[in-house]
Amino acid sequence: MHAIKIPDEDSLFLLYVNDITDLKKTKEILTLNTEAYKAIFDNAFEGILLLDLNNKVTLKCNQKLADYFGMSVQEVVDGLFVEMMPEIQPNGQLSTVLIAECTMQMLQSDNMQIECHLQRKDASIFEADIILQKLPKPNNHLIYLLLKDVTEKNKLKAKEQELLLKQAELDSLHRELTSHTLMQSQQNQLILEINNELSKLNRQDNEYRYKVVNKLKQKIDTLMNSGKQWEKFQFYYEKVHPDFFLRLKSDFPNLTPKELKHCAFLQMNLSVREVANLLFIEGDSVQMARYRIKKKMGLKKEDKLKTFLDRYARGKE
Repeated sequence: MHAIKIPDEDSLFLLYVNDITDLKKTKEILTLNTEAYKAIFDNAFEGILLLDLNNKVTLKCNQKLADYFGMSVQEVVDGLFVEMMPEIQPNGQLSTVLIAECTMQMLQSDNMQIECHLQRKDASIFEADIILQKLPKPNNHLIYLLLKDVTEKNKLKAKEQELLLKQAELDSLHRELTSHTLMQSQQNQLILEINNELSKLNRQDNEYRYKVVNKLKQKIDTLMNSGKQWEKFQFYYEKVHPDFFLRLKSDFPNLTPKELKHCAFLQMNLSVREVANLLFIEGDSVQMARYRIKKKMGLKKEDKLKTFLDRYARGKE
């Protein structure tokens, strides 16, 4: 309320009133004069910036936000937000264009959220999650910017994604290894059966038949003793369980190459029959080999060899 004395009229005054309610409310917001509000602003876990959309200036920021940029509060307030961004964002967009798009959207809506790269005072880059929130009318030209550094969070997310991809690859290799091993076991069983039948046939009197059968047996024997099957198995196995054989040989140098094969097959949980087919031996020989391995490793009778070998497959934790 204001009073103005009318000239030459000692007893007359002109009174006029201005509604300054909105002005006072805005002033309260800018000065943050309530203790509770000031405590929230100053002690928030996120960085907070108060922007004037009309004048495109920073009115206030908390210490947390200044710390993100390695600057003082006054440096942030005196500067332009676009100056705290790299020239180009990861998607190839100019930061000036991003700021312009955000400004246009905030003129039409009450809030928005973006993720972008920001730049500290020392020129290092960090990833930030930003929420823009417009204040209620009549102060809707004022915008709160809530900022959080998500660099480590995004690194962790990328690492988790990488681990998931690696696990998927390992699972695929494991399925391929299992499929290959079982198929080889079945194939070897068939070869063994054919070889046995040829042996029976060879015992019959017939010189020509004897020569033919003998040639076939020689070829089958060559196939049975070939190391190619094992090389292929070992390739897949070590993709899934790197350094399994290296760790076993390091701790138990007296294990023979054949015993190392038994260790791998047992770790895969193959049955006695499946292992017998793969190695062209009898089931009793598989059981005896496992007994010898357990003894060489110094395991007790109640110890599970499979459980023990699983530790080497995982890296001996």
